[in-house]
Amino acid sequence: EAPDEVLEARAPGRRVDPATGDIYNLTIFCAAPPTQEIAARLKTRPGDSDPAAFRHRLTAWHSYIQQVLPLFEQRGVPIFKIDATKLPADVSTHVAKAIENAEDSIRTAGAEEGDEDEDDDWGDACDDVAGITLEEDGNEKVQLSVIPCESLANGVPAGEVKNVCVTIEVVGDPSDEPVPTDVCC
Repeated sequence: EAPDEVLEARAPGRRVDPATGDIYNLTIFCAAPPTQEIAARLKTRPGDSDPAAFRHRLTAWHSYIQQVLPLFEQRGVPIFKIDATKLPADVSTHVAKAIENAEDSIRTAGAEEGDEDEDDDWGDACDDVAGITLEEDGNEKVQLSVIPCESLANGVPAGEVKNVCVTIEVVGDPSDEPVPTDVCC
């Protein structure tokens, strides 16, 4: 968590590497791009340089998070609030500790009887995809997916890091135009 003013101040300095999708921030205490080659290809995203567009994105994020958090809490998914105004290394340490402390409950939160046996048409390549659909009053509200970037079928050896992609989709009115809501960095 960080105050809106802090996020608004960070947005103009954000740059994305179009080759990797990595995000850097040139105006705050985040790490600089590691090479001149990477620095030369960084691009400013339009929504980051336009204060009104960023505020619109931030408003959408607040709306989504107010819908998502109660649904996760109802399913026993642990919620951790971390002060994102600290140095990046401190924030990373707090995130790692929160994940470590919640590891077992994250694996089982929201799991339904038989979830692990659910068949799909994706084949073996996606057997590691985990998903939870959260509903309220019988209506789908949120879809959480955890997708590994490489196979986790054989587990993860102690001390080894595996990357995953986590997506949270708030299901809204199909006529609403989606608003990107990443507000970090």
